[in-house]
Amino acid sequence: MGLKWWNKANSKPENKKETKKQAFQTEVSIGNPKLCPVTLTQFQPAWKEQAYLRFSGIPYKLINSKFYGCHASGFYPQLFDGHFVLPKDEIMPHLIDKRVDIDKELTKTQLFESKAIKALVEEVLDPLLLALKWSSKDHIVKETVVRPMKKVLPNLFSMISPSLDEYRSMKICKVRNLNQLTIEQLLEKADEYYGALEIRLDDNSEFLFGGNPSSVDAVLFGHLANALVDFHLITLLPKFLFLTRFFNNIVDQYFSDSPPLIIISQKSFEDKEAYVASIAFANHINQLNAFNQIEASRICTEAAPVKDPFAKKRAFEDEFHEMAMPTEQKDVEPKEKNKNR
Repeated sequence: MGLKWWNKANSKPENKKETKKQAFQTEVSIGNPKLCPVTLTQFQPAWKEQAYLRFSGIPYKLINSKFYGCHASGFYPQLFDGHFVLPKDEIMPHLIDKRVDIDKELTKTQLFESKAIKALVEEVLDPLLLALKWSSKDHIVKETVVRPMKKVLPNLFSMISPSLDEYRSMKICKVRNLNQLTIEQLLEKADEYYGALEIRLDDNSEFLFGGNPSSVDAVLFGHLANALVDFHLITLLPKFLFLTRFFNNIVDQYFSDSPPLIIISQKSFEDKEAYVASIAFANHINQLNAFNQIEASRICTEAAPVKDPFAKKRAFEDEFHEMAMPTEQKDVEPKEKNKNR
């Protein structure tokens, strides 16, 4: 019995179709970028998640959603990777664990420091940014939040969503007592914490831990990309020269059309062709995002229109789906179609 099972499990495919079917299943399970690309869906630009994907050389398909979120994963961004559908808080842990871990070269001390900086950004600076955004005067909120939402969302959702976003944001701020502070007090706190990050970035290194990016660089970049659109922080942040240089360096290297060719020549990315094509297409999608068309935002604004490099993926999937279909089902389907006629 055991011998028969071993022979069956290790037997060679009987024909070419069976070989293709097995190859397809293997490629999908390991995430072949041409057949099964990582798909990132965003409502507002998901700069943090995109930065990590670009740092790690993972080809991905980017989609701008006309809705704030979905039942499967909650508020966007959402990552679809094979049979994984991941909400925004689980995207980076999944990419690190299942795809590419760009932190593997960090020392134990650097990993601990990385966690501390992530906590500072996500637990302190991100809520501060929310408090500043919703504590602003009405005309500022309308320009930076309500107007892009109305441009994207259907009529009914565009009337409700800004209020829901404000309620959700202020709930986060209330836990930290940020809703009781004035704009001046919030800016004073922001100045203190940005000053700490400015000291951490030294004059010689491009990133927080030397010449190569890590996950904490993606977290900090994502925060700065949103902070530089805020009416109040756009006047505060330029005084921090190292933080500004850090942000501009990542934009120039990873979020423009031509520099990625230079970057990938220095790295061992698995599928360079798919990576370059996905970056160009993602830049175009970022340019079309309503929240990225605010005057202060300068990321991907000059991206040229590009065709979807993954458009042929559907044809591949249909072909292999037909191969995987049992022969009895193939015979039944045409008969049913003829009966309907």
